[in-house]
Amino acid sequence: MLVSALPAIAREYGSIESASWLITGFLLAQAAVAAVGGRLGDIYGRRRVLAVLIGFCLLGSAMSALAPNLDVVVWGRVVQGASGAMLPLCLGIMRELAPPAKVPFYNGILIGGYAFSGGGGYILGGVLADGGGWRLIFWATLIYALPLLPLLFWRVPKGVVRAVRLRDLDILGGVLVVPAIALLLLGISQGAVWGMGAASTWLLIGGGLAVLVFWACYELRHPDPLIDVRMFRDSKILAANLSQALFALGTAQTALVMIMILQQPVVAGVGLAVSATTAALLKLPSNVGTIVAAPFAGWLAGKRGARTAAIVAGLFGAGGWVFLNFFHGSVWSVVLGGCVCVWSGAMLSTSIPNLALESAPVERSSEVVGVLSVTQRAFIAIGAQTALLLLASDVVIDPASGARLPSDYAYQATFAAFAVLSALIAIVCMFAGRGHRVRDKEALVSPESDHSSVAEIERLS
Repeated sequence: MLVSALPAIAREYGSIESASWLITGFLLAQAAVAAVGGRLGDIYGRRRVLAVLIGFCLLGSAMSALAPNLDVVVWGRVVQGASGAMLPLCLGIMRELAPPAKVPFYNGILIGGYAFSGGGGYILGGVLADGGGWRLIFWATLIYALPLLPLLFWRVPKGVVRAVRLRDLDILGGVLVVPAIALLLLGISQGAVWGMGAASTWLLIGGGLAVLVFWACYELRHPDPLIDVRMFRDSKILAANLSQALFALGTAQTALVMIMILQQPVVAGVGLAVSATTAALLKLPSNVGTIVAAPFAGWLAGKRGARTAAIVAGLFGAGGWVFLNFFHGSVWSVVLGGCVCVWSGAMLSTSIPNLALESAPVERSSEVVGVLSVTQRAFIAIGAQTALLLLASDVVIDPASGARLPSDYAYQATFAAFAVLSALIAIVCMFAGRGHRVRDKEALVSPESDHSSVAEIERLS
């Protein structure tokens, strides 16, 4: 919602660069907390940790709504970034409570609603900012989050809790991964401001990579790591993370590319010159379609395995980008191609986590999905820079404004690159482990389960 209000915030505080930290700080915090928060939920109970994260979101909303200056608004957004672990925890709860055969489909419903509400946030944020000022957005998130806590404890069972004492917890492993991810993503995101050749950019990226390598080596030696990097030895989990990276580099950038070509003035035969409002409205069909596309991918994963669902989604997306490569000269063709690509993205957002969960132990479900979230956020930042470089690879000059705009060749190159990335997802998933056998101990977890530890499930197995 806040993206729509950024211009108003920038006008109030006189700096779009400072206001952009409302997005950057939030995304950095989300990425940093996703895997660690998911793993803590696996250990201490997903419902309990989810309740704590909702509490952080309430606190962050209140901080930003009442903030006396922009710095406090930014810190409130950082606290709101605790929401980064919410989807991993919800998918873990779904796997813990739902009948195993229904888990992929239910995950699809959850992710479809997640994607649709994200698209609706742009519109709702604009309405709130225009109707009552940008602070109304934070009051709205505060009011929205309040009833979630009683609903969570009323309707969601306690779930599995592992008997792990604080002194036995791999605290260093959890602490080290946060600055590693934050430094890496900060360097990538700030590269657009400082320049990718700037020393400060590579100092951050290099520092993040160094800490990440040290953290991975430490976790490999730890007998009970907080984040188990050994899971990448599993072909499905490795394929899921590779597919997530390819998706983030390409199809996840659909909105960026579509908005640019729709709003670009007609110069040298490319561009459709629609208004910002019209462009947003033209995105609605693709957003609405995610409600169907994501559950369909979940249904297909339940019937044929997540591997098959991911292959279908990758090929479907590749077809959409190939269509756009040849047909992007009219509004209807861009909207149609954009719909195919967005729906492919919704299918991948469902099938990729389901692919990883097919191999992950149930007691590490949220951790595995949290690592996928970190992978996605890191490569979305890289993908945005790559997409802009592709679009800037060949430009034309707008005679009216003198602006340098992407040429038809640049758009074709971008569409072709994204088609290749989507096809690579299908190829990667073809080599992932076959089948989708449900683990025995997973089948023992029912909605009425309230085991005190995973050891109890192992004993029953």
